[in-house]
Amino acid sequence: MSTVIKHYRNSFIDITSDKIRILMDPWLYTANEGSWAASKNGDNYIFDSLKNKKVDYIYISHLHTDHFDLKFLKKLKKKQKKNFKIIIKKFKDNRLKNTLISNGFISKDIIDIPEYEIYKLKDQAKIIILP
Repeated sequence: MSTVIKHYRNSFIDITSDKIRILMDPWLYTANEGSWAASKNGDNYIFDSLKNKKVDYIYISHLHTDHFDLKFLKKLKKKQKKNFKIIIKKFKDNRLKNTLISNGFISKDIIDIPEYEIYKLKDQAKIIILP
């Protein structure tokens, strides 16, 4: 399998290869207090795709609801039944990490990376967060 990159909406990107799958800023449901509409059937497409390739990592850039969809994250956690790691930038105030933990995500499954640091994921995959 070659690497496939899909852009769903806004900054929601799905990168899939035979070795790894990472979702970046996944957003499926309403955002900005309901002023931005949800994807029509977007969740069906994503959850159906789990049969082919489970999600290994999710990158969340920040807490805005069009980048951080808590409803989607909880639903994915329940449906996938395989732990995925959540990658975030190491913020000084830890609000994003604390929000994840207070909503049932385990600290050991959260990878907070300082800016400009190259972090090795699985196999040959690496990630770097540029501010």
